[in-house]
Formats: sequence, C-alpha cells, structure tokens
Amino acid sequence: MIKKGDRVKNDLSQKVYKVSMVKKEWILLEEEDGLNQVLTGQNSIGLSFQMIKDEDVPINFTPKMKSGEGRGRIIERLAKILQI
Repeated sequence: MIKKGDRVKNDLSQKVYKVSMVKKEWILLEEEDGLNQVLTGQNSIGLSFQMIKDEDVPINFTPKMKSGEGRGRIIERLAKILQI
C-alpha cells in the first residue's frame, strides 16, 4: 500500500516523485524539484511508476524549491475539486 512520503520513479522519464497526498483512490505525486505534479489512481500507479528506496535517490540531488513553497494552494484546490 502506497503512503505519503513514499518515492516512485517514472518508467519513461526516470524522474523521481514523492507521494504528497493519498485520498481514497487518488494519489498526488510531486516531482522532487517541486515544479511538477502528477495525479494518478491507486489502481493505475503501477503502470507507469515503480517504488524506489531512499538509497536509490542520487546523493547529489538538490531540489530547486524549498519544501512547501508554492504547493499548498495547488493541493488545497485539488482537494476541493476531489471533495476530499
């Protein structure tokens, strides 16, 4: 079962995403640099993403945004749309 804080890698782009929200059948993924988000279903996440361990993330990875910057408003709007 996927939970908030888990990390997944997109099979095509190889980008790493962090699970920022899990509500009912929806999962909101946020790119590690904070610039992009992906909304996917719990039943379909395995089609394009693979779970990764923390040690699989590059050591020299430095996010371009600080945690929490600019994301709150988007997450609030998305939660309102999904009525969660």
